[in-house]
Amino acid sequence: MDDDEDEKKEDYKKLQEEVMAAKPKAGVRVGPPQIERAPRALWCFSLKNPIRKFCIALSENKPFEYFILVTILATCFSLGMNTPYPNNDSDDRNKFLEEIEVIFMVIFTVECFSAIIAKGF
Repeated sequence: MDDDEDEKKEDYKKLQEEVMAAKPKAGVRVGPPQIERAPRALWCFSLKNPIRKFCIALSENKPFEYFILVTILATCFSLGMNTPYPNNDSDDRNKFLEEIEVIFMVIFTVECFSAIIAKGF
């Protein structure tokens, strides 16, 4: 029994030493790597511009990414629900879906421009 306990203690000490060796030293940056960005976006927004800072924060925001993914799914469902009729006829559901399509277009346009400003073009 003592040999098993001694082995476990030695294994634990080795593991502890490995963990301590793997910890980053003071002053070392931990986290995702810094993203390289163009110094200017659309030839007028520098990295210190408040509009570009806002667009960078928005495009890197996880809830915003999830919102865009949900919007993409909603667009897919709305396209699947649309019923084409001959001679450009329509019904109330198709008219409603056409109105919703405008909202999707605005959301995707805002997302597109914020990504262009954030990443540089």
